[in-house]
Amino acid sequence: MQLLHRQEQQVHELLQELLNAQETALDAVISGEPQREVDMSGSLTPTVQSLRSGQPSSPVKTVRRRKIGIRSVRRRIRDAMHQMAAIKDQESSVLETDHTENHAVLEQIEQWEKKRHGLERQIMDIQNDGEGSRIDGLRNQAHGLESEIHELELKLAEMKAQHKRLLEEISDIDSSVQSKLSSYQTSLSLLDSDIKAFVRTTSRDEKPHKAMSLFTTPPKKRTLSMAKEYYQDKLGQLERKQKVNDKDRDALEEGAVIWEDIIERIMRYEEQVSDALKSNNGPQTDAVAQTNELLAKLEDTIQYVESKHELAESRNWILLVCCIGAELNALMQGRSILESMLNVAQGIEPGRVGEDQVDVDVAFKPSFRNGSSNGDAESVATYEDFLRNTPSPETKMVPMRPSSNRQFHDHDHDDEPDPELLISHQDTDDE
Repeated sequence: MQLLHRQEQQVHELLQELLNAQETALDAVISGEPQREVDMSGSLTPTVQSLRSGQPSSPVKTVRRRKIGIRSVRRRIRDAMHQMAAIKDQESSVLETDHTENHAVLEQIEQWEKKRHGLERQIMDIQNDGEGSRIDGLRNQAHGLESEIHELELKLAEMKAQHKRLLEEISDIDSSVQSKLSSYQTSLSLLDSDIKAFVRTTSRDEKPHKAMSLFTTPPKKRTLSMAKEYYQDKLGQLERKQKVNDKDRDALEEGAVIWEDIIERIMRYEEQVSDALKSNNGPQTDAVAQTNELLAKLEDTIQYVESKHELAESRNWILLVCCIGAELNALMQGRSILESMLNVAQGIEPGRVGEDQVDVDVAFKPSFRNGSSNGDAESVATYEDFLRNTPSPETKMVPMRPSSNRQFHDHDHDDEPDPELLISHQDTDDE
């Protein structure tokens, strides 16, 4: 169980590092830095054999040595969720084994109790069945006959024979009683010895429980009822742990499915953005319509991700809330950039609305598949690609939406270029 706990702790540490890597990768995507996927097919979490052999493992150092692409981080988060679920499944097996062993101990204790109660009842029945009083009556009669022997010499022989018979009967009954008592008392003594040995011996795996007095009581003063109470309490604890573990495992499995649905939805939108950038060779009106369509699809994607984020919050799935929150934040920043691009494409005059301004030269980097055969490389489309064929782009200031707090500033010139030049007619570069 300790080995599983160490594995679980290391997976938690790996998940934390992956969350940090996810945040870094998303920031890189927003800021326009090129992304390179790193081969992370190997497991960063130590196996059971590596833990037993004492070989150190440091998944944290492995993650920090390389810059990881956002798709690789997402895949690793999914794999870590599945790995955590597998660890929980192994923990369920261990708990089930402990549950079975403790149940068997309780059954043995109950059998001993029944046997002891039966033996005590038999001893009491023998002692109270009237044989003792019968012995006393026969003895009194024997004494009376002895006096009559002296008085009645004619009946002496008969009375002596009767006396001898009575004495033999007394001896037989007394021997029978003692034999029965000895047998049951021996069985009771052996049973008490087994019980004392059981309550005095503590298994190496047993640890004293604060609520139980069995192991805090001196071994000589421990009783069978105390042992029964302890193992009943321990059995209840194991059952409660089993329920909690099953709940955690189900939450991880369901969360992994939700996470895969979200990532599939986001990647599908990124592919739509990629296709739009590659196929857009039309006039400015087509570019505006295409941007409006991308904004509408992005809004649908944001609403879908927000619904899953609210679901994760309602169920208190902290890990999933963090992962979805990072993706949702990146989508909202992408929406602000697309809206700024739409304003430029529509030819809105430069100006300021209050203190809110946006620099249209900011990089917007939705990641998407480039259609290569290996399936691992990523292409990055930036707003700088839209201005690739623009001669000497000028300063373009576009009012922001009132809900946005981010400001972007261009540092070049003051004139606005032809909106047709805002749409790139070249394929995006492959990294």
